[in-house]
Amino acid sequence: MQFQLKKQFIASFNIAPASLPYSEQFARQSDNAIRAVGINNQLAINIRCSQSLRIYNRMIDAVTDFNGNVTKGR
Repeated sequence: MQFQLKKQFIASFNIAPASLPYSEQFARQSDNAIRAVGINNQLAINIRCSQSLRIYNRMIDAVTDFNGNVTKGR
């Protein structure tokens, strides 16, 4: 469905019929670029979540050590 809309949009610029395959190629390349950006964004989110989880685990370890030291009277 998106490809057809892009094809109509490109056709609205009155591109000559001989260059129509280029407009289809452009539409496909733009789809690929959009997918690549989406994958890149998801990767960045996954990295950020992984870093946050590591920081959270270190914080839990520090709190556990602190609580252990408090109960031992150190």
